Amino acid sequence: MHVITTTKLRAGAALLALLTLAGCSATQDGRSGGAPAPSEVAVAVASFDHAVAALPGPDALPAGFVMERRCPGGEYCGPASDHDEVMLLASIPAPSDAAEPEVWGGLYFEFNVALYPDADAAQEALAEKRDRAAARTGDFDIAPESIEDGFTAGETGTGESDDIEITGWEGVQGQWTSVLTAPEDDPSAERQSALLAIVHDSALIACSSQRYAVDADGLAEADCAEAVADYLERLATIDPTDAPRVTTVSRLAAALPTESDLPPGHQVSVRCPGDPPCEDARQGQDASLSVDLALPEGVVPQGDGRDRFLVPGGEWSEHLWLRAYIQPDEAAAQAAVAEHTSDYGGLVGDLDTAPKATEYGYDYGVRGRGEVIDVAGEGWSGQLKLYEGRFIHLDGRVGDPRFDIRGAVSGGDVLLVIESSFTVEGRDQADAVGTVEAQIDGFFQRLAAAP
Repeated sequence: MHVITTTKLRAGAALLALLTLAGCSATQDGRSGGAPAPSEVAVAVASFDHAVAALPGPDALPAGFVMERRCPGGEYCGPASDHDEVMLLASIPAPSDAAEPEVWGGLYFEFNVALYPDADAAQEALAEKRDRAAARTGDFDIAPESIEDGFTAGETGTGESDDIEITGWEGVQGQWTSVLTAPEDDPSAERQSALLAIVHDSALIACSSQRYAVDADGLAEADCAEAVADYLERLATIDPTDAPRVTTVSRLAAALPTESDLPPGHQVSVRCPGDPPCEDARQGQDASLSVDLALPEGVVPQGDGRDRFLVPGGEWSEHLWLRAYIQPDEAAAQAAVAEHTSDYGGLVGDLDTAPKATEYGYDYGVRGRGEVIDVAGEGWSGQLKLYEGRFIHLDGRVGDPRFDIRGAVSGGDVLLVIESSFTVEGRDQADAVGTVEAQIDGFFQRLAAAP
C-alpha cells in the first residue's frame, strides 16, 4: 500500500493546512504532538450537506474541462439510488475540425461523493472501483459489448494500480494508457486515464479523468490527485453546521407517505428507491410512490384482491402516483412546473372529444368536463388538471365515470408530479381534490422535517 499525504498529491503545504485545520500542530518529521501520523488524520464527512458544500464549482475544474452535468438535479441523471450521492461530470469540448479518431468517445472528468448507510456498504462500493482498476492493470484487452441500442465500448491498453492511503482515507488508484474499441469501427485516439477512489467510514470519494495521450504525461492522474486534495482541504475548512441544507434522495424518500399517512385499506405497489422496478433506467424520478386506495365507504367493490379497488364493471382502480425530482434550484423547479402544466388550459369546460391515435398508442377521448385548479401550501405551489367524466378508448369502449386529477407542484428545488384516479361513486370533487392536496402538503411537510 502507498501511504500518500497531500504533499505528494499537490505542491505546497496542503498536509500542514489539513493538520492545522484539524486542530493539530505538525512537527518537522511529519508527526503532530501526541497526534496520529498524517496518514491517519482523516477529515470526516459529517453529513451529506457538508459533503456537497465542499464540492468544486465550475471554475475549480481541471484545466480545459467544462461542467456538463450535476446529479441529482440535472438532466440524464438516471434512476433513483439507495444512497445519497452527488456527481459532477465535465468534458472537454471537441474542436469543430477535429478528426473522428480524436473525438471518438470524448474526454471526461468525473467527481463523485457518496454517503452509504454504513461502512460495509461503502467498502462494497470501493470494491467495484478496485475491480475496475484491477481489470486495467498490466496489458489488458476488454472487448466491446453490443447492447439493445448500440454498444458499450471496449478498451485495449496497459496500466498499473495500487492500494493507497490519504490522510486516514484508504482506497485505490489506477492509471492506464489505452484506446477505445467498437465492434466494427476503428479504435479511438490513444488516451491516458486515471482513477482514484478512497473511503472513510461510510463515505466514498471517487474521481476519474481521461486525457489524450499526446498531452503531458500524467496529466489525468494529476487531475484527480489535485481534485481530491482540494476537496479534503475544503471539507476541513467548512464547519458542518454552516453547510446549507440540500435535497437528497433519502430525504425525498422520507417525505413519501408511509403506511400511517395513507387511508386505511390501501396497497402500495411500488416505492422508489427500494423496489425492483426502480432500477429500470427509464425511471427518471429520484423518489416515487404508486399506491391503490380503498373505495369510498359504502361503495361495493368489484371483488377481492386487486378488484377491491375497482367499482363493479369498472376499469380503473382508485390510484395515486407521486413522483419527486430534484432540480438544480428553485427557479428550475418552478420552470419544470410551468412546462408540465403548459397545456392545462386546453380541454376545459364541457368536453366531448374523440380518442386519437398517436405514435406510441392513442390518447383517450373525454366525455365530461375539464377544470384547472391552482393549489398552494406552506412552501409549495402549482396546478392540478381535473377531468370529471368518462374516458373513451380508440375501439369505442367507454370507461366508468371518474375524477382524473394530475398536476405538478414545486417547493424549493423539488418538482412533485401527481397522477390520480377516483370513482365518482360515494365521492364528490371536493373530496377527490382534497385527497390529492393533503398528500402534496404532507409530502412537503415531511421533506422539511427529514433528517
